[in-house]
Amino acid sequence: MRDPLPWCMCVRMCASTAFKREFVWDAGKPRSISEYVIRAFWVTHSGSRSIFLSSQTVAAHFAHRDWLGLAREIMAAMPPVWSELFTQATKMKGTHLKTLMQDQARNDSMFVKAVGGMVLDYCREKVDQETMGKLFALAEKTGVEEKKKKMFSGVKINETEGRPALHVALRAPREAKIEVDGANVVTDVWKVLDGIKDFSEKVRSGEWKGFTGKPLTDVLCIGIGGSYLGVEFVFEALKTDPEAAAAATGRRLRFLANVDPIDVKRALDGLSAETTLVLVVSKTFTTAETMLNAKTVKAWLIKELGDPACVAKHVAACSTALDKTAAFGIDSNNVFGFWDWVGGRFSCWSAVGALPLSLQYGFPVMEKFLKGAHEMDNHFFSAPAAENLPLIMGLLSVWNCSVLGYEGLAVLPYCQALVRFVPRTSSSWTWRATASA
Repeated sequence: MRDPLPWCMCVRMCASTAFKREFVWDAGKPRSISEYVIRAFWVTHSGSRSIFLSSQTVAAHFAHRDWLGLAREIMAAMPPVWSELFTQATKMKGTHLKTLMQDQARNDSMFVKAVGGMVLDYCREKVDQETMGKLFALAEKTGVEEKKKKMFSGVKINETEGRPALHVALRAPREAKIEVDGANVVTDVWKVLDGIKDFSEKVRSGEWKGFTGKPLTDVLCIGIGGSYLGVEFVFEALKTDPEAAAAATGRRLRFLANVDPIDVKRALDGLSAETTLVLVVSKTFTTAETMLNAKTVKAWLIKELGDPACVAKHVAACSTALDKTAAFGIDSNNVFGFWDWVGGRFSCWSAVGALPLSLQYGFPVMEKFLKGAHEMDNHFFSAPAAENLPLIMGLLSVWNCSVLGYEGLAVLPYCQALVRFVPRTSSSWTWRATASA
């Protein structure tokens, strides 16, 4: 049986810490299921260090180009929970989707409802109920439940950087308790959120005025990567929400990420320095692209308003480098921090997103956004596997990528409100065809 991977694919085979070698599939050689088993095994298992074949064994198969023999060695060494999935893949590849869709009971079981009216219909995936049973068994065998508990309790599961992955703390209710090194980080999160609420309400009401005494109705958010794409996505998604749209009447929010002078010119076009508030988003306040743009816009403010003292009235920041923000001229009361356990892809729930979105749509809208995310966190933590949307989507990704060997993924948001979803999501994807032991 052929598999759909490109014939020319470079894959790193790592049989032990002592044996590493790269090779390229022959373009003229028919692709077989044994070959994709080899490829999928290394992508899926080498990082977990759960299975090793001796370097001599693998070298011998390479020397004789005995791919089928190597595949048999790998299959024999796999835990049953994985080998059963690869066996299942053979069956599913030989079954047409039209045949699967004729089973109404199967289709109904793959229409899953979750919190907030969200639904997942995955009946057009190349799976049947037996396949899903094996995927749920994989989740159980690999300890997903235990890993969820570790993540939600602040254990440092980010082993590379020695940090927790606590985006769930950013949207936890005020009374929640999640400890890192003995301190409840939820208290810190709400201290920042309370500061954002206070500042954004002052700006929106006109209590906080610009250097010349005019209200600040326009916001220019300067950031890059995770400090920009997620926030812009949510900003666009809320534009046509009735409550958010009403709250944004008379206000403008723009973004500046590119260091190209043309992007700066476009971002400033039509803005008046007298009514513009600039947000600089950089944890260390040293991000090269962000700081170049921040200095350019600062120069524009000073030129237009005629006094360097205007910076304190017209610039706020999301940063932890208070010494650097003070040197830039920003009032320390208008600097809102976030933490090293906030990954860039999740930062729209931190001050990075809360500040600009609260200024544009009001803190009540931002708070509803946080509550919605918290509801999904609870769903992920407690829903049974067969009803758990994030878990099902993750397992389907394992099935499609690591088992079936599909390398392409199309993300097609039909709703125009999700116009910036793909750029935001693709910024957090890293596709790898290599794994190391």
